[in-house]
Amino acid sequence: MSSPHHFQSGQEIEAGAPLVQLNAESDLARLQSLAAAAELAEVNYQRDQKQLEIQAVSRAVVDADAANLKSAKAQLAEQQALVNKKLVRRPMRGASGSARWTSGST
Repeated sequence: MSSPHHFQSGQEIEAGAPLVQLNAESDLARLQSLAAAAELAEVNYQRDQKQLEIQAVSRAVVDADAANLKSAKAQLAEQQALVNKKLVRRPMRGASGSARWTSGST
């Protein structure tokens, strides 16, 4: 399934303008979840960096936090790329064709 299109029949459309958004609800929910995990990983890393300065945690803990943060950011970027693929954009400037949209045109 997809959401309604972002243009009217015959409308002038700039290059890169969104044309149609494929259904990405579950992908967007996962994106939000991964963003929260990345934010938590960042907080843990920053907190443990401060703890390392006063020798309250070991370097191994901070190294593990850094690896977790890097992994969380990579997963977030991967999911963002997947979401981006579901937004179909106009490759070049020009007038749109028919904006007629029917069920099954996904």
